Amino acid sequence: MKEFITGIAAMLLITVFLSQFTANQIIHNKLIFAENDMNTFIEEIKFDGCVSFEENSPANELKSSLMKDLKLSSDAEIVITGTETPVKRGELIEYSVSYPLENI
Repeated sequence: MKEFITGIAAMLLITVFLSQFTANQIIHNKLIFAENDMNTFIEEIKFDGCVSFEENSPANELKSSLMKDLKLSSDAEIVITGTETPVKRGELIEYSVSYPLENI
């Protein structure tokens, strides 16, 4: 009986570590997806010279890709701000992106 109780306790302990590893991998994958979306956004605004908020702009594409990749709800608050006037080549384009990480 003693071995049975010890075996059950060991199985529960292994299950806890396995579930923690799975949760960490999910979080890591979400952050990698967000980083890839951000890198695409950065390259597009470098090409455009500014952050625009038109219909097919990189900012709107970033919002939709973050919502899809991170599985955010449609009412999630994704805030994108940045330099809205075009800058010359070599000047800095300032931008800021914030979004919630749900289910963590």
